[in-house]
Parts: sequence; structure tokens; C-alpha cells
Amino acid sequence: MTVIALAIAVMIGDGCCAFVSLSLGKQESDKARKSVGNSIVLMIIVRADRMEEKKQEREADKPERKPEEKVKEDPHKAERDEGRVSFKENLSEKKSIVKANDQAKKDAPKLEASKKKVEEIA
Repeated sequence: MTVIALAIAVMIGDGCCAFVSLSLGKQESDKARKSVGNSIVLMIIVRADRMEEKKQEREADKPERKPEEKVKEDPHKAERDEGRVSFKENLSEKKSIVKANDQAKKDAPKLEASKKKVEEIA
């Protein structure tokens, strides 16, 4: 099938090239432009048709699953997932720790000043 597709592509490409050369030799640049556009459109159509054939071949090669052969759910899944933490929960926890650390750094001078006052009073 690949050889056939390659042969069609070469046929369209070489035919277009020859026609463009003839048209440009006759000073008919409009025909040359149209032939290039037509060959591109034809290549796209052939490629789309070939892609559809491949899709049908892949679907035909897939083994059909019977309705009673549904994938069974893992009975231990709930037990495994019970101790897991989601990414969002983990991220929000890290953000709150960073905020707390930033706040502690901001409040550190105030705490030291208040400790000195308490020591002076005592």
C-alpha cells in the first residue's frame, strides 16, 4: 500500500512539475500557478483518503471486546488511595508554610523588641 501511495505522489508531483515547465516556457504563468495549486489540493485529498483507509485498517485489527469482558475495578484501590494527598492539597500546604515563614521573618524584630521590654521590666 505504501508503494502505491508513493507512486501516486510521484505521478502527481512529476506531472505538475512538467506542466509548470511547459506553461512557463509558453509565458502562461497563470496556468502554472493554477497547476501548482491543483496538485497541492489533489495531494491533500489523496492523503486524507489514505488516512481514512489506515484508520479503518486499525479499527479492523483491534480485537472486539465482549460486553461481559469489562475491566473489573480493583477492590484495593480505595485502600491505596486513602493515604494519598492530592497535588493541590500538597501545594496549598507548602504555600501556607511559606506564608508563615515570611510572616515570622517580618515579626522577628517586633518579638525581639518586646522580649527586651519584658526583660527590662522584670
